[in-house]
Amino acid sequence: QKKPVPNVFSITVRPDVPTGVYELAAGGLYGLSNPRIFVVGSQDETQEAEPNNTLEKPNDLVLGRIVNGTSGTATDVDVYRFEGKRGQRIVAVCRAADLDSRMSPVVEFLSADGRRLAYAREELRHDPMVDVTLPADGTYFIKVHDFLFRGGPEFVYRLSAGVLPYIDYVMPPAGVAGTTGHFTLFGRNLPDGKASDVTVEGRRLEKLDVAISLPGVAPLAPTKTTLGSVSAGTQPVSWTLKTPAGESNPVLIQLAPSVPIIEKEPNDTPALATPVTAPGEFAGRFQSPGDSDYYSFHADAGQVFYIDVFADRIGSLADPYLVVEQVGRDAKGAETITRMTSVDDENGNVAPAIFDTRSDDPSYRFQAPETGTYRILLRDRSFESRGDPRLTYHVSIRPEEPDFRLVVLPQYPKQGSIKEVSTWNLGLRRGDSRDVSILVLRRDGFRDPIEVWAEGLPRGVTCRGAAITPYAKTAELIFTADEKAAAGDKLIRVFGKARVTKKGRAKDAKTETEIVREAIPATIVWSAEADAPAMSRIAQSLALSVMNEAAPFELSTNVVRVEVNQSRQILLPLSVTRRIGFDGDVTMALVGGNPDTL
Repeated sequence: QKKPVPNVFSITVRPDVPTGVYELAAGGLYGLSNPRIFVVGSQDETQEAEPNNTLEKPNDLVLGRIVNGTSGTATDVDVYRFEGKRGQRIVAVCRAADLDSRMSPVVEFLSADGRRLAYAREELRHDPMVDVTLPADGTYFIKVHDFLFRGGPEFVYRLSAGVLPYIDYVMPPAGVAGTTGHFTLFGRNLPDGKASDVTVEGRRLEKLDVAISLPGVAPLAPTKTTLGSVSAGTQPVSWTLKTPAGESNPVLIQLAPSVPIIEKEPNDTPALATPVTAPGEFAGRFQSPGDSDYYSFHADAGQVFYIDVFADRIGSLADPYLVVEQVGRDAKGAETITRMTSVDDENGNVAPAIFDTRSDDPSYRFQAPETGTYRILLRDRSFESRGDPRLTYHVSIRPEEPDFRLVVLPQYPKQGSIKEVSTWNLGLRRGDSRDVSILVLRRDGFRDPIEVWAEGLPRGVTCRGAAITPYAKTAELIFTADEKAAAGDKLIRVFGKARVTKKGRAKDAKTETEIVREAIPATIVWSAEADAPAMSRIAQSLALSVMNEAAPFELSTNVVRVEVNQSRQILLPLSVTRRIGFDGDVTMALVGGNPDTL
């Protein structure tokens, strides 16, 4: 506008822009901001208008239209009113979990006299959804608020309500990369959907068979939703069902090397175990309280497999518990059972305060002590008290393949002994250096060193790379802008490579190959608070900004790499370049390595 409005921007979305989630950043004197999610939708949109806090003063809601709202203040409650027809199946969803929102929404569906017809709240990054078949023609209300009645400009949401498609889950939740697979959707208001025998909270779901084309390689970040830090390294594909009424909610489909076998109920006892092949993939559901799923497979003596269970990491509310047993026979031919392991959560965490990778998904390195039959038992951790068809899981039994993934995460600049964990992006002044964190996700016992470098740097910016030592889980990659670097912003990429030794089938047979992995960009969404880690997610890109000003001083060295024996002293020459009248002391501190030896 002729007179700019602070913090208000105009965004134009061309008609040919695909629907999905995009990252938006503000650029200015200090480079680019940290990214925020911006959604391009398939339906008409409108804005919430205050005051709309009571049934007497609601906003009118047009069914099928998206409402962008905010729980603007503490105790804020937003009320919407619409006219419905008897027999309409109205689905209302309040989207916030994948929008960089602080809100934990609650949705209530009310009749004209204020009687509650349905209620739902956000649970573990799952947005609340209510499904109501209208009992009569008339007026109805939808009420939205934060679960703890918090509020502020960062408590945003997108409310949709109408005869809209909604997918509760997809089976199988994985498919073969680079193929068109056949999947079954279970949900509500699915066009041409048929009634299923699946009931969720008293509501019968529809099912629809669809063909989905999967890419050969998953993108670093999905295009229809966002992934939290717990999902780093899984790289699933996001997908929506397109209908005349609009697109459905996004679901995740993991890429797998083979088509997963779907469990065959009943398989609640060892005698009814579903046979699977190792290596191979299979999938199932904890569909009712007490549900136990048994699978059996054959392995030769000495064979090594990793048994990975995926649920929490691919958007399921299931909390799987894994038991692996060896099945044998005694002298009389009776079955004998030897328990090899029982595994619950994966508690490995690379960077607890900034990028939490703990998950509810178990993983186990299996080595067959002898040729024979082995059995897997899967249960939900709370199987005695809960069961739900939406508690889906995908299991991969795969050969041992040492590998790694990298995560690149900009952090707030460290000041002395203070280590802030805050939202940030990578910005450099001329003659300045800044670092980003490199987090290493090691798989299948991989312990070797990794070389890291950056590509696509703007003119005048250099990065000497980093050498990640064996076993190390973190490193720092440093970028430097010279005094003549051009101001501006650019998307860059980070890569890592390593030599990996793989064992062959023959005794002592080994092959060594070089693998290259592109680092997964990440961002801190909300800063750490007292006794609470930062909230982080996988990002779509990594941006680097060069600011139009000079740094007051520059600390530099010509030493790039040093290889030494244990206990040897290292001399590190440093020089300081001072600018724009800066003449203060420069305090230095070493970062990384073993603090006892530095």
